[in-house]
Amino acid sequence: MNNTTNPDCNNYIPCEFCLNKIPIINYERHVNRCSYESYLTQMRDELYNIYSELEDVNVGFEQKYIDSKFPEKIIDKNKQSINDCVICLGKIECKYRELSCNHIYCSGCINTWLLSHKKCPLCYKNL
Repeated sequence: MNNTTNPDCNNYIPCEFCLNKIPIINYERHVNRCSYESYLTQMRDELYNIYSELEDVNVGFEQKYIDSKFPEKIIDKNKQSINDCVICLGKIECKYRELSCNHIYCSGCINTWLLSHKKCPLCYKNL
């Protein structure tokens, strides 16, 4: 029987997701598409909420804590040179900080890191 002559063509069912009235013959296809779009919207909203919550959380240290726990040191030019900084990959020229795991970094590099992390960038030891 041709769908255009089918008496069910005039019957409509409301979609459970978008609440639009959908012809019975198109209902299953519409609901499949609509449920997927609804699922994607729901997941997007949940991810947005999680991201918003995380954005408010400061996961690193405060600068005062960094200054007290890992004091800034100045390189003694008479002693053997200190390693390169693994964050910027440059030679540590003047000021540096040594973490509790004994890794050494440029002060500026490690300050930026520690404001958003609580682990050593090289060995990931909790500080």
